Amino acid sequence: MIFVFFQLILLLTPLINEQDDLIKKLDAISITPEQISIDNKLKIEKKGGHLQGIQTYRYNDETYLYASGSSSQYGYLVSASETSVKRLHVLRKKPLKHAGGFQISNNWLAVGIEDNELRNVSEVHVYQLKDPFDELILKAVIDRKGDWERATAGAVAIIEWENRLLMLVGDWSNRNVDFYHASLDHDRTILDFQKSGEIEMATYDKKDWVDDVPWPYQNINLVKYGEQLLLFGFSSGEGDANVLDVYELEDPFSKSPLLTKIYSRTFPKTKSTRFGWGAGIQYENNKFTLYSCGENILKQMEVARYSSH
Repeated sequence: MIFVFFQLILLLTPLINEQDDLIKKLDAISITPEQISIDNKLKIEKKGGHLQGIQTYRYNDETYLYASGSSSQYGYLVSASETSVKRLHVLRKKPLKHAGGFQISNNWLAVGIEDNELRNVSEVHVYQLKDPFDELILKAVIDRKGDWERATAGAVAIIEWENRLLMLVGDWSNRNVDFYHASLDHDRTILDFQKSGEIEMATYDKKDWVDDVPWPYQNINLVKYGEQLLLFGFSSGEGDANVLDVYELEDPFSKSPLLTKIYSRTFPKTKSTRFGWGAGIQYENNKFTLYSCGENILKQMEVARYSSH
């Protein structure tokens, strides 16, 4: 019995150490961001909407930024260098004029575009990125239709996991999260997306969570951390606090995925940027960096970068 006990301790020790290391890395993110103003000379519709998400993209050893946005006329993405906004990508026009929170993972970009008035229809687009200033290459579309607010796609996450493409789609205020996956053939062509499971956040069992609050996330991002699959959620929270929540995700391809909140932290809002307008995570060189953006793109696109100490 003692031998079995010590064997169990040896098996659990790497997992405990990995979890402690993760918490240390997240705690090391500065609450004071570097404020970046990116010049813009493009005409971008801003009435009736705001920016929804921000992500980094590495191409030819350079870092670029993408942002998603909604307006009264169209849903869109922009791509930018670290000094200027270079291209406007109109995804869909009214009524699908609300492009929500999105994610870039490697060269996959997944974003939902919804009718934010009727709130009963949306599309999820999956693109394969190359040069950030070229036309977007659309690889898959998921049509969502149904009940009011249930068929929306306000926040989308994507990652390659266990040789498949895993995608999570949050509906209005992320009250429900739907799980999709697709097989990839030898040249990384998407064969087909299938819905595999879903989670209703309000009723989900939270007994092992660090707290029992599932915020209405503006953005959700999936990250591979060692052997763990993590889900990051960004929300404006309440008052003057931005909220970052981190979940461990297990069995993501099953009908009943396991989601456990393992970390939560608040960051002060700034005058020009906040998580409720758009945020995202970058995990590179064993460090986490958070990004947040301003409400709209005017003569500049305002960006906050939260780096590790």
